[in-house]
Amino acid sequence: MLNYSSSHVLFYKGCVLKENQKIRTPVKRIVPEVKELLECMFYTGIANPRQKISAKEMRDELLRRRHEGEINLDDIPNESTISNWITTFSRKWKQSMALRNMEEVENA
Repeated sequence: MLNYSSSHVLFYKGCVLKENQKIRTPVKRIVPEVKELLECMFYTGIANPRQKISAKEMRDELLRRRHEGEINLDDIPNESTISNWITTFSRKWKQSMALRNMEEVENA
């Protein structure tokens, strides 16, 4: 149960006023064309571990493609964004492979 006598600690006068609210910048998503290229680079590293590349190398490849006119500079994510994408995509890929293997075992 909330102690109403200490609830004044949680809020201050005027905290909901627009000028006191923190402004959040909109989240910039990775565009589908770049996501496709990142997936291709990821799968190449899975198929041949000797060709596995880091987030920095992926970004360098995207920058190379930008110079060839394939991608806009605004569409190229930061290295940290690519690193986070690799982590998330890898986790989802491993989960889908595990489910696929379980289905194969059940159907065999």
